Amino acid sequence: MKTQKFILSIVLILSILYSVNLVSAQAQNIKQKDFYDSYLTLLDPYARKVIKKPYDLFDAKILSVKRVIKGRTLEEKKVNAGLFDFIVKVQYRTYTGAHDPPESLETLTFRIDSRKIKVIKRESKPI
Repeated sequence: MKTQKFILSIVLILSILYSVNLVSAQAQNIKQKDFYDSYLTLLDPYARKVIKKPYDLFDAKILSVKRVIKGRTLEEKKVNAGLFDFIVKVQYRTYTGAHDPPESLETLTFRIDSRKIKVIKRESKPI
């Protein structure tokens, strides 16, 4: 009788702990604008090193985000599918003064992996 109560109480405690753990592990919905704004904030120091002209992040926009899957064969690509390598293209509007119109459109292409962020292409177009 005591062993049955003991086993029943352990099962009850484990089921409570399991259900609490599942509730806290649910994914949160992230607004797309918040996601892109956080990406722009994280890429900002790398962009400032390359552009060297004033710009504001509210005038910047992400044009594309693509995952890079390395490998020549299908099997290599399947193995590398879980890696975090991305190509991100961002467009910035630069200006000369606070109340002046935009001067140019700077488009930077970033290569992002788990160890580094690198600007791999820069395009500048006067407005």
